[in-house]
Amino acid sequence: LPANIPPIAVGAPITMEINRQKRLICAAYHTAGHLLAELLSHVYPTLKGIKGNHFPGQGAVVFIEKEFK
Repeated sequence: LPANIPPIAVGAPITMEINRQKRLICAAYHTAGHLLAELLSHVYPTLKGIKGNHFPGQGAVVFIEKEFK
């Protein structure tokens, strides 16, 4: 934690505020990542999305080649 924020005790109540606009943008990036992974797995059946980063300005999906037995 930054120096100006005291440690939070276990069980202590906390208050949070969510920026609605930023949250909706992050949700849209997240959904787009899932759609991209699904689409590419149909176009390229040997690929599988294994990891994603869904933040504005840095969205990405990591793919690997599936092993067929």
